[in-house]
Amino acid sequence: MPNSLDGSSDKVHNGFFGYSYQRLEMVFTSVQRDAKSPNIYHVQGKNRRYKIVRAFSGTITLNEVHPYDKSKPSYGAEKGEQAYTATGKFVLREEARRGDDAYGTFSGDLAVDFSRRTKGGLQLNTYTANNQTRNGGFLMDGMWKDAATGAEVDVLIKNGMAVTRQVIHDFKVGDRMMHTSRKYTRVGWDTYWGNEEWWAEKPMARK
Repeated sequence: MPNSLDGSSDKVHNGFFGYSYQRLEMVFTSVQRDAKSPNIYHVQGKNRRYKIVRAFSGTITLNEVHPYDKSKPSYGAEKGEQAYTATGKFVLREEARRGDDAYGTFSGDLAVDFSRRTKGGLQLNTYTANNQTRNGGFLMDGMWKDAATGAEVDVLIKNGMAVTRQVIHDFKVGDRMMHTSRKYTRVGWDTYWGNEEWWAEKPMARK
């Protein structure tokens, strides 16, 4: 998988949880390719919504990979490199916290734009003309299902900061002194420009 899902590039991926535009943040801390089925990746990570952090684990399954049209823009691929689009499915199960009654499972469709580097490795192509990824990078589009009630909530995750320029068209307000619209700050986007590492393990206190 390209760097976007292994925690080495833009760590925090943003998106929506439900129709209220509630901010959903997601970090992948581990991505391991299955030894027997190379199209399956076992992933671990953490997500945050409503200021609550939950760990998750699950799988990303790539079903199709096809070349991206060279006549269309693909920011990230260098001259001579072939760009690709991969599509598949994801299932991410949250771990229950003590006293937690709002955990569940994320599932849905995944699309990724990437290129194979001539020197080896894969590169996420962060801007393209691909509708499957909402113009580049990767897109996770699906739902969250409550483990206790079975209630379902629509979710959408976009790579890094791309959600603000390729999905949310009215995120910023103002001209020279731009700021985040109140429409979004009131539902968790007030810390969007911060660098809080909320997914990092807290160090143990020494005696």
